Amino acid sequence: MRDYNLYRCRVCGFNHIDFLPWSPWGEDGTEPNYDMCTCCFVQFGYEDCDLEDIVLYRKNWLSSGAEFKESEYKPKNWNLAEQLQAIPKQFLPHDWNLNEALQLVSSAQDRFHSDS
Repeated sequence: MRDYNLYRCRVCGFNHIDFLPWSPWGEDGTEPNYDMCTCCFVQFGYEDCDLEDIVLYRKNWLSSGAEFKESEYKPKNWNLAEQLQAIPKQFLPHDWNLNEALQLVSSAQDRFHSDS
């Protein structure tokens, strides 16, 4: 039986099961394939090896507006909040707060629109 959490990006929570024939971190969760997440562009096995790197990459991605990088893979009814809630718990800091994460995105989007 497949562990579906192995197909989720550790940074953004995007589920790659429909797009990759293999898990980004292998069937045992320890052998990265070094592909890129189609949503946040983290490189599996390079920028998501430990919690500190994961948290930093996630914060930077959220602070820049949490754009879905490869739009052809973006689900029709994409919901950022649902995707972030699906991040496996072991890849979240103990003080993780979804509302604060969404506020980072909102602030980034406000900055973008005010610059336009």
